Amino acid sequence: MHSVSVKLSDEDYQWLDNLASDSQRSKSDIMRETLEQRRTDYLKWKTQKVKSGLDAVAAGEVVTSQEMSVFVDELKDELRYKYT
Repeated sequence: MHSVSVKLSDEDYQWLDNLASDSQRSKSDIMRETLEQRRTDYLKWKTQKVKSGLDAVAAGEVVTSQEMSVFVDELKDELRYKYT
């Protein structure tokens, strides 16, 4: 196991200290649990985004690279006109 040092604002430190005291757990345990939950939430979110992308591809909701190039060129022209 590794350790990491984190700088917290006075307000966040006081909140963490109070939570640790109220729950009779260490600040380290609370921080570790919070990080683990954040990682789990991120992985669920990422998996859902990938699944949505694959579903879009399967449904034919894609553009070709040529269509994208045309779109980008049109956008560049529009921006060039707007800011000149």
